[in-house]
Amino acid sequence: MAGQIPGETGKITGPSDQASGKLPGWAAAGALHDCTNAWKAVLDRLSTDMDTYSTKLVAVAQNYEDNDAATAARLNEAILGPAGAGPAAPVVPGPYKPQSALGPDPFGTRIVNSPYAAPGRS
Repeated sequence: MAGQIPGETGKITGPSDQASGKLPGWAAAGALHDCTNAWKAVLDRLSTDMDTYSTKLVAVAQNYEDNDAATAARLNEAILGPAGAGPAAPVVPGPYKPQSALGPDPFGTRIVNSPYAAPGRS
């Protein structure tokens, strides 16, 4: 979207200049010209800002994904030991791989003496 704005804003100055050219001697002619150029500048700045912020959002998303992968790798190493020392399948999957909501706990967590534990379970 950001890349399309400058091409489109360039199209508004011609008709505006043509209209203001048909108003010689009128104060509205200069005001129309100035208003159109001010809007073009605002829209061009918006295009630049959109491009900057979208680039930053992509970088943030990539950082989150990289951190998720690194955390999964550290957890796998902590649980399985160094690469090749444990089972073939990692305990913690890579980022964004859906898990069964009610599937088994890969960490074997046991809740003991917790007010949140289900009665009869520990």
